[in-house]
Amino acid sequence: MRLIAWNCRGLGNGPAVQGLLDVQKREAPDVLFLSETKHDRKWMDWWRWKLDMPNMIAKSSTGASGGLALFWKREVNLLVKSLSDHHIDAVIIEEDGFEWRLTGVYGESRSDEKEKTWELLRDLKSRFMLPWLCYGDFNEILFNHEKEGGPPRAESSMEKFRSALEDCDLYDLGFVGDAFTWRNYHHMASSYTKERLDRAVANGEWRARFPLVRVLNGDPRHSDHRPIVVDLGERVSRGWRQPMDMLHKFEARWLEEEECNTYVEAAWLAALETGDVSLMEVQKRVLKELWAWDKDVLGELERRIKNARRELERCRRRGISQDQVNREHILRYKLERLQDQLHIYWKQRAHTAWLTKGDRNTKFFHAYASERKRRNHIQKLIDDGGGTVEGRNLKQFIANQYQNLFLSHAGGYELGVLKCVQERVTSEMNEALLAPFSGEEVRAALEIIGDLKAPGADGMPAIFYKRFWHLIGEKVKKEVLDVLNGGEMPQGYGNCSYSKSEAS
Repeated sequence: MRLIAWNCRGLGNGPAVQGLLDVQKREAPDVLFLSETKHDRKWMDWWRWKLDMPNMIAKSSTGASGGLALFWKREVNLLVKSLSDHHIDAVIIEEDGFEWRLTGVYGESRSDEKEKTWELLRDLKSRFMLPWLCYGDFNEILFNHEKEGGPPRAESSMEKFRSALEDCDLYDLGFVGDAFTWRNYHHMASSYTKERLDRAVANGEWRARFPLVRVLNGDPRHSDHRPIVVDLGERVSRGWRQPMDMLHKFEARWLEEEECNTYVEAAWLAALETGDVSLMEVQKRVLKELWAWDKDVLGELERRIKNARRELERCRRRGISQDQVNREHILRYKLERLQDQLHIYWKQRAHTAWLTKGDRNTKFFHAYASERKRRNHIQKLIDDGGGTVEGRNLKQFIANQYQNLFLSHAGGYELGVLKCVQERVTSEMNEALLAPFSGEEVRAALEIIGDLKAPGADGMPAIFYKRFWHLIGEKVKKEVLDVLNGGEMPQGYGNCSYSKSEAS
């Protein structure tokens, strides 16, 4: 079983929502305790399904501060005993009938009110006797070596915390990872502070039941607190998926890279120097250069994210200095940009309405992208005679069907019949409809296409044309207008021609 306690610092913005979804995906908790949700119970209710943890108890926030929530999976037998603005107390019953106590704590932050947290612990201790695990944000340290930067903590304040744990027979379970679970992320080294405010403690009976317990100070994501991950014993590693298959189409995530514009412009100009080539041929060469850049310069995205996390973690564990503070802010920004690229990667493949509230890069969209690929694959079709067309014959069959669809097969008609039809199109409207196509109409049509909608045979989604219109606009307009005014469809786009006379 895996338990997580996290001061998430509010769930009202995209990065916060994405951070929590990432915790659920990477850590797969069986029980999740959140503090400082900054929302009421009704708003938190939709999280039960997003986290695939349908059981929930929540304490609404007071205005824009506070708020607690406890989630647990279907297979976890958990009974909530009490809750307040600063705790949720529950009992977990295992399959063999063994019962133990789990308490999520969110300590008072004000120095003059911290005694209330210690009295709460003593009161909980007196209610009933069971093996007990208590975890969360206690908003206090035990010793001054658990703090770096800022003025030292008063010894009397730390002594009250130590005394409360001793009275409750609770002992610190240690940790793996960075010693400091909170930091203020100040830009000046003189004001930068980090402390170990979050921890897991347990009594002797609980520790005897779970001798292999392991506590990890996790990745803070958007929050200034690290989540506390309590693994009760050996656990089969979930591992990461195999590297994502790269489709040979334009990746919208490349636009997040500063060098993307330079590579596109250089490849475009180099392709044009070879002579009078079609738009598709130029774009193929651009795409080839971009994929070479992605492979040789950028590298695999998941590996880049992993390396960025590792580099940021090393930076966080160094002593406070102005250089370290500056570098930490740069690395955090770099990691956020890479994670945005990962979100865009899956968004481009899902091709569905992107949900609000930051629901991005989740299991749903991974599944949606895979299902969409399977559903769009055509194995065979039935022709007009009832026969089956499959394999290599499908491509030509589909092309012929569309060619016939857009050709006129209507027979003659009597003018007398048309005289009985009331006119709806005025001469001015007809004049506008018969007017020659213009480059402005081509640009207007592009603007109403969704950025990531339906890339064509060239592999370029609409966002590519929008972003690089200053570079490719004139060639796009020329090629489109040539086709619309009766010219042949360029090689690679199709085998049929289209003219205004055939459409009328």
